[in-house]
Amino acid sequence: TLVWTIDLFSNFLVGYYQDGILEMRPAKVAMKYLASFFALDLVVVSTDWAIIVLEAQQTESFGLVRIGKTLRVSRGLRMLRFIRLFKVPSFMQDLTDVVRSESVRTCIGILKLVVAILLVNHYIACAWYALGDVRSNSGQDSWLDQLRFATADDLVFTYTTSLHWSLTQFTPASMEVTPRNAYERAFTIGVIVFALVSFSSFVSSITNAMTHLQRINAQSLEEKLKVRQFILEHQLSFKLANLICTFLRQDKGIKKKRLHANDIEAFRMMPESLKVHLHYELFMPTLTSHPFFRHMHNSESTGFMNICHFAIAEVAAPVGEDVLVYGQSAEATYFVVSGQLCYHPGKHEKSHETVIRDSIVCEMVLWVQWMHRGRLTAETPCDLLKLNAVTFREIMAQTLMWAKCCQYAKHYFQNIIVKEPYDTWFEQATSDWLVCDHKKKNSTSGIFNSNNGKSGGYFAWTWSSF
Repeated sequence: TLVWTIDLFSNFLVGYYQDGILEMRPAKVAMKYLASFFALDLVVVSTDWAIIVLEAQQTESFGLVRIGKTLRVSRGLRMLRFIRLFKVPSFMQDLTDVVRSESVRTCIGILKLVVAILLVNHYIACAWYALGDVRSNSGQDSWLDQLRFATADDLVFTYTTSLHWSLTQFTPASMEVTPRNAYERAFTIGVIVFALVSFSSFVSSITNAMTHLQRINAQSLEEKLKVRQFILEHQLSFKLANLICTFLRQDKGIKKKRLHANDIEAFRMMPESLKVHLHYELFMPTLTSHPFFRHMHNSESTGFMNICHFAIAEVAAPVGEDVLVYGQSAEATYFVVSGQLCYHPGKHEKSHETVIRDSIVCEMVLWVQWMHRGRLTAETPCDLLKLNAVTFREIMAQTLMWAKCCQYAKHYFQNIIVKEPYDTWFEQATSDWLVCDHKKKNSTSGIFNSNNGKSGGYFAWTWSSF
């Protein structure tokens, strides 16, 4: 009772979403709650406190008539507690929304259907027992009379028998309990008619849920069977076949760790302006971890939103996938959102470096022509943001930050030809230069070439061409 009372007042502080916007204004929240579940909660809480008061009066009063009236009122009020069942669907929906696995959600759906069937049959069983008890007390022959004669009025056996009878009305099964008077016969007919409508719906829902659960795993099982068939037909070596099968058994390494925006068909039908805002909120926290983009976000918000919308793509790297390959021409910068990767610098890969969440890989391609100087491999399922270098430069050429961007590229190029770093190189001092020196005026032609565009194996981009 105390918990429900606290819940009644705390609901005045719980915000809600309206047209996709979180509403937290106290007056609006209060009006929303008053128009929805407030009356229901007030009845439930008032009933609980009324029962407590009546039971307290019962212990203090000794009149039999007064005790009898109090018990009847208390039992009637207890029936109002069933109003709480109206809040169960919304609670179960909130619980299901938290679960990310489609298989688990399907199992929860099946469990809800089974519990609903048992709950309905419980109340029918109670009504069946109450009807038999009333008719027996009135002197009519009842199904309880025969059962009491055989079991000496065992309450547990009586309830399980009544529940068994209720379940048989929903299924083709049968049992020894039958109606013994007109009232029980009419009640049985009503239950059967109700079962014809409702139970077929329950069975259909459970069947669909089981079919959906099988369909979720069918594609993965089919792929594994094809791999085994390929291994047998091509007679692969035992060592290689074992490595392939071990990888396929790691389901977490095959599937994406997170759901991406492009995986949702409904998002593709949204208007372009809404997609821009969606991509901005998705990518802004990760992108602003770099000082250059943090400065751009504060001073050139339109260009920053265009980069989030047009230049960035979500990439999922399963276990063992090579994100970067030594000697290939670089095309994009990668921001590690989740997971862990292993970087092997150089051609011979004698050493390695761990790349973790919030790391930035291959920033160089944004400012200079770059060839990958190592191999980057996913050790765990990884989610990355891929910033396309060509699209990035095209967008920057149309912003007011173009001159400052050219200065930053020149400064970056001067640092990189001296250090000759690997793909994972990131120097905070170099990246902070734009923020620390944003007031400094620096005249530049916009073309950063050294030794006819070559220096130490690096080629500077001709920025004025965009």
